[in-house]
Amino acid sequence: MLPTVQKAYDDVLFMLEDFLRKVPDDKWYTGCDEYLIPVRITYHMLASFEWLTTKLPFEEHLKARRFGMNWQGPVEGMPSREEVLAAIPWLRELVAGWIADWAKYEPGSEEYRVHLEDALYWMRHIQHHMGELSVLSRLLQFDAPEWR
Repeated sequence: MLPTVQKAYDDVLFMLEDFLRKVPDDKWYTGCDEYLIPVRITYHMLASFEWLTTKLPFEEHLKARRFGMNWQGPVEGMPSREEVLAAIPWLRELVAGWIADWAKYEPGSEEYRVHLEDALYWMRHIQHHMGELSVLSRLLQFDAPEWR
């Protein structure tokens, strides 16, 4: 089962990377409203991957995040498209490490069940935001990310 979960996360990271390659720089910090902005949604996804894979308590995690910003704050100063694109291999490593940690638990154990619940919740969450980015690409008139 864990290789299937790994593939699902690899696929969504492929889609995110494809989106990052397709979004024009002049549309990265602009959108349809205060929420539907490529950088805001993408940064929220990046922060979500970090939260999924951390072992730190919440307050420590907030201090240790890669970019350390509030995804709901001003988009000025959020990472550039190139910075987020460069973070994709790092995100792949985070997820692979998290799944490797999961593999240490006995199937049927409480720890294994919690990891499964987290994996399903966060995949739904990330796919929800990939859907938003797909719609946003059409609204802002550039090619949508390839589906995998």
